[in-house]
Amino acid sequence: MDATAMPEKNIDIYARIYAHLFACDCVSWDVFEIFDISTSDVSQRTFLASFLRLLMVAMGTAPLLERFRHRNMKLKLKGILPMYGEDFGDDAQTVADKARVCLRFFSGAGNIRALAVDLEKWWGERQKRPRDE
Repeated sequence: MDATAMPEKNIDIYARIYAHLFACDCVSWDVFEIFDISTSDVSQRTFLASFLRLLMVAMGTAPLLERFRHRNMKLKLKGILPMYGEDFGDDAQTVADKARVCLRFFSGAGNIRALAVDLEKWWGERQKRPRDE
């Protein structure tokens, strides 16, 4: 079965399995590099939202945010939290375009919005910058 056509029930089952494995550090967090919200389809976004929600439940919001903010994680998370792309030389316009998509994803996902607090803060500061930067 194609992953893009996976039923929502199966997506939730897989999200539970992966959230448990990540929370227990059984899987390398380097895997986060494969996620890119700006290029994913509906099934992938549904999986990611469910996975992140379950990971927050398993680890707690504060420890998960702490893990996401660790300097070794930033490059791995730029597909989910694109503001980190600026730290690694990504084009500012590309980062901004991806940030818009990610902000919509997190605001629509509701209960995982807490994970986007840094992205929302970065976006607010970016909007205040002069246009020539």
